[in-house]
Amino acid sequence: MASNSGGSNLLGEGEREQAFISSLESLCKQHDRERARQAIETLLTLANNIIKSPDEKYRKVKTQNKSFSAKVWSLPEAKQFLLHWGWSEVEECVVLPIRRGIFSWSNKYY
Repeated sequence: MASNSGGSNLLGEGEREQAFISSLESLCKQHDRERARQAIETLLTLANNIIKSPDEKYRKVKTQNKSFSAKVWSLPEAKQFLLHWGWSEVEECVVLPIRRGIFSWSNKYY
């Protein structure tokens, strides 16, 4: 059973970038500083790992993983960020499929 409630496939590049920003702003507003920091650091770690090595090992995360669940998946805003990024829920995991230009939104920042 797969789903992608984020609708990221329907967003243009500018809309997707705004969705990322809105998700992060909401994350910072809705949660204390430490919790938001942990979520953002975990999201950055995911991105950096995929950039360095786009193997499935780094593009698939079990949602029941204790650390991932506590730091990211349990926070609706962080979850929404991942879905906007293109991750999809597949059974008990979130998966980022390989596709051309997956990091095109981030090129201007790196």
